Amino acid sequence: PMEIVSPEFQFQVFLDEVRLPADALVGSEDAAIAQLFAGLNPERIMGAASAVGMGRFALDKAVDYVKTRQVWKTPIGAHQGLSHP
Repeated sequence: PMEIVSPEFQFQVFLDEVRLPADALVGSEDAAIAQLFAGLNPERIMGAASAVGMGRFALDKAVDYVKTRQVWKTPIGAHQGLSHP
């Protein structure tokens, strides 16, 4: 078997009996989950938009390649399986 080497580790941090001033509170008291989702939802949208953009770019590059690449003087886009997009 091959040993898997990964530089990533997961850690847990416990902060028990830590006191902070009231102005250090993010959001309102007892609304942690709402505050969490308020930060996560825009991140999800940006991640999805980035994935769609990268997919569109990859498809455009593939279509351009299929249109310009020739084998035996025939564009490979002329083959049925490559002419769908």
